[in-house]
Formats: sequence, C-alpha cells, structure tokens
Amino acid sequence: MTSRSFKNSQKTISVMIRHYAGTPIHRRPGLAYQDPAAERELLVNILNANVTRRDAKQYLARFDFPRKEAAKQKNAKNIQVTSQQHESRPVHSSEQTNESKAGSLQKVKVKDHFYTHLALVCFRSLRNIDDAMLEGFAVTLSHLIKLGMQIIIVVDTNTPVDRDSGNSKTLRSSFTKQAERLCRAIEVHCPEGAQSLPSALEWTHSESATQTSFTPSFITLAFPDELSGPLERGSVLILPSIASTSSGQLRPASCTDVLLGLCQCESIPKVDRIIVVDPVGGIPDRDGQCVQGLINLSQQFEDIDQQLAKSEATNKRCQHRENLDIISKCLAVLPSSSSGLIISPETAANSSVRDSLNDITFGVGTKQKNVLIHNLLTNKPLISSSLPSGRVSRCANGRPSTGLSATLVKRGMPLNIMPAECGWQSPASGTTSMRLEDDARIDFSRLVHLIEDSFRRKLDVADYLSRVKGRVAGIIVVGEYEGCAIFTWEMPPNTQDSSRLVPYLDKFAVLQSSQGSNGVADSLFQAMVETCFPDGILWRSRTTNPVNKWYFERSSGSWQIPGSEWTMFWTGGDGALSEDRWNEYVGVCTNIRPSWADGTNPDPPPYSV
Repeated sequence: MTSRSFKNSQKTISVMIRHYAGTPIHRRPGLAYQDPAAERELLVNILNANVTRRDAKQYLARFDFPRKEAAKQKNAKNIQVTSQQHESRPVHSSEQTNESKAGSLQKVKVKDHFYTHLALVCFRSLRNIDDAMLEGFAVTLSHLIKLGMQIIIVVDTNTPVDRDSGNSKTLRSSFTKQAERLCRAIEVHCPEGAQSLPSALEWTHSESATQTSFTPSFITLAFPDELSGPLERGSVLILPSIASTSSGQLRPASCTDVLLGLCQCESIPKVDRIIVVDPVGGIPDRDGQCVQGLINLSQQFEDIDQQLAKSEATNKRCQHRENLDIISKCLAVLPSSSSGLIISPETAANSSVRDSLNDITFGVGTKQKNVLIHNLLTNKPLISSSLPSGRVSRCANGRPSTGLSATLVKRGMPLNIMPAECGWQSPASGTTSMRLEDDARIDFSRLVHLIEDSFRRKLDVADYLSRVKGRVAGIIVVGEYEGCAIFTWEMPPNTQDSSRLVPYLDKFAVLQSSQGSNGVADSLFQAMVETCFPDGILWRSRTTNPVNKWYFERSSGSWQIPGSEWTMFWTGGDGALSEDRWNEYVGVCTNIRPSWADGTNPDPPPYSV
C-alpha cells in the first residue's frame, strides 16, 4: 500500500467512526447502548468492511439526510415565525384552518423523511435455527439499526410442516412460538426490542371475486398505523406469512405475496433492502460449486432461472428458485437503488455470536467480515462477481469466505453486446467491417462523451477512428451508456498472418457518476471474459494507474514492459503463453498509439485503460 492510499484509508475510517460515534443521528433520544462489547463489535465490523472513500461518501449521503433535513425545516420554521410576527393584517378563521392543515401536512412530510430506510427480512426455516445462531443474528440486526436501518421481519410459516397441519390455529401457534424466540433474542441487544404483530396482514380481493370463491389479489396491512410508531422508535417488527380474509379466516400466504404487498404499501417507508435469510444460502453458479456474489437481473435472470429449472429437481434447487423469484418481483416495484440479499443464517450471524466477542482483538487478527454490515455500508457484494473463481477460494488461513454464502441481487442495467453475444472469432481476411461512427446500433456521440468523462480528457475522434478502422471486434454498452468496453483485433508487428490476430481491450470506461457500487465495471469485465473472449484477451495499462490492483486480481497474468510506461495484462487458461505469443503481446502493447486531443499521456483514472 502506498503512503497516499494509506492516508486515504485512514481518512475514510476516521469519517465513518466520527459519523457513528460522534453524531448520534440514528439513535433515538434518551436511548443509550450500554454494552461496551457490542459497541466494540460494531466498530470492528465497520473497520473490517474495507469501505472506500467513495463508499463512505455514498453511505453518508444516504443516511445523513434526516439531520440535514431537520436543520432546513427548523430554519424554515424560524423564518415563518418571524414573518408572522411582522404580519399585521387580521387572519380570518378560514385562512387559519387552511394554514393549520398546511402545517399538519408539512409535519407529516417532515416525519416521513426521517424514516426512509427500511429493510424487509424474510426468515425461512426459523424453527431449524438454534438459539446461539439466533442470538448472533439479533446482534447483527442491532448493528443495522444503529447504522440507520429500520427492520421488518416476515417469518415464513408456509413451510411443508406447517402446511401439513391444515389448521389455521396451528399455523398461528407455530408463528407465535418462533416469534417469541426472535423477540427474546432481539430484546437482549436492541433497547426498543421487537414487537410481534400476528394480525397485521389481510388479503384483498379482486373485483371479480365472488362470495363463494377465494381469489386474493395481493396482501396489504390491516392496520397500517400499528407499524409507524414502533418503526420510529427503532423496534423490530415481526410479521407472519399469514393473512386474514374479509370473513376473518386465517390463510397461509407465500413470502413473495407478503413482501410484495409490503413493498407496495404507501404507509411504510421506502424499502431499501430485501433480505432473504435461508439455510440454503446464496444462488449457486453454473457449476454448482460456488455461490454467485452478484446477480444483475436485467442481464442474468432468465439464464439463471432456466439453469435452476433444468437442474436436478431437488428441494434445495426449488428453494433457490423461490428465493430469486422473491427478490426479482420485489425489486421490480422498488426504486432502482434498492437491492436484495440472499444469505444463510450462519453468514448473517457471522462475527456476531456473543461467545466469540471476548476473543476479538481490536483491529488485529483474521476476524471475518459481516456481510450484512458490509452490504449496508457499500451496497456491494463482499466478493466481486468479476473475480476468477479460483481466486475466490483463496481465503486467509484456508478458512471459507463468508461471502460464499451470500448473493447480492440488483435490478441492474442491461448489457448490449455487439455484434453478437457469442464468442467472437477473428476475421479470416484480417479486417472487420464494423464502424463505431456509422453503426445504427451505437449512439456515437454518447459513446464519445462516456469515454471522455471516464478518462477526464478529450478524445481525438478522427485520429481514434483512423486507428481502429478495420479492426473493431465489437463493443459492450451498459445501460444508457453508463459504461462501455471496445475491443479490436490487433495485428502483431512483423507479420500479416490473419491467424495471428490478437484480441485487444482498447477502451474500458465507466461514467464517473456510475463508478463505485453500481457494479458497472464488474458487469463489463464478466461479460468480456465469459461471453466475448472466453479463450483470453489482452490489454495494457499505465504502470502508475491506481486501478492496476483491480486488474491484477482479475487477470491470468501481467508483466511490466521494460523501457516503457506500460504494464500488459491478459486472461485465458492458466496464464501461460508460448514464446511467440508472448512476443506478439509485447509488440501489440508497445506499438499502439494513444489518441488523445492534448497529445499527452497522463495517468488515466480508475476503470480506464
């Protein structure tokens, strides 16, 4: 680590600690968290989250809003009072009534702004979780609350065991028993405790429903006001996946129906997170050997859903598919900034089990990270989705990584891969016909803006187009030009043999506003190595580029070219290259000329090649 990066890291940690320890924005007035071990545990988790300066700024921007808004409202109120004191004309009763109504409405709006960060937690197979693990989960919940998140837990009572009972009283009794366990565990660590609301939900009927048929359309809150007060105080609310009909009967509901109904309920705060806690853990990858760290629904949902459907029909696979369905349906009705997390109870409780607190050395050791806290602070997966699977398994002291049991799910942005979404083959003629400036599928002006914004410098468009003419292999565009990767086929020096063409990553750019937690860079890189060039690709980066660490972690090999300012990177297989291929790679990286309008070659910013 350089001295500059170390200072930046220290500054980031300092900001996060001051936010937590110095300004009690997320602690209710009069509440004191007396447990020093729990306080230390939270600080260790914050320090251990590897929060970057960008992550810290984004977190503080989201969760500092109540304090800033309160100051604005207070100033506005003072100005209004002063204005009224100088107002001499009489006020009629009708005007007073209107002003009173406006004031009440303003108070409601201000109040709503204070509680806008809500996590809906679906807890599955709670009956199979032992008390020690449940206590660790409760500690994690208390940390999330201190960091500004309100919690509603939906207990899945629609399990085979509960369904087989066929009795509504038995369903309610089962929920009551498990809810009591949760309440006891949470009350130990949360001053405001937890509150069970067994009758909070009700079915609403569609207009076509008849008196003799039960055709529910969705779930809603029977008494919305019951939730607002406890949430304001910081209580954890516990709801069953049971709802009452208009006739008062209790009927089981799927977790999907319950969470979807809560997401669309206007009387509760905006939902930031959907968390599914399930012993089966995160969504497995194609090989079934690892858990996928990040899923971009816009790009990956259909493939993953089909993959799970075609797999051996085990209960575990069906559960994975249900969990992904819960998240996808909820995120479809929430803002794009919301995200979902599928996590095992062990991972959710990781590093929070009370018995292990005494073994923690502050800032020292190999303490594993808490995935939920890391996700809240960064909105990123613990393990990057673009890391090669072989490197994911290399954990400290050979211990399995906690990130391998959790999957972060985002609505994401679609990827437009041109000219095709299959592995690209080098042209037999040695040249290609694709032209960036003329292709109807490409908005060339937006493409140029994206490159210049990412690199923070002007592109010599004419010179660049001249250089890549007849060489463009393809392009990947993320969303509305939030990111792009441009690929070319490069002819090595001293040869005209088209079979020796080298696939080359010519431009890799992400809008500054989309850098960080949006996962644009990961999506681009993953599509590049898995879809476009599974056999390998070459690129170069200036030796002083701060993002080289990111490249080192994802490449199969790298080499700093002597006598130049370039480090070359490549992927494919185990990274071994023949002598001829090695020389071709060095020749390509050495001979490509930059195409910047200023004619200079300063260090590029992160995510730029």
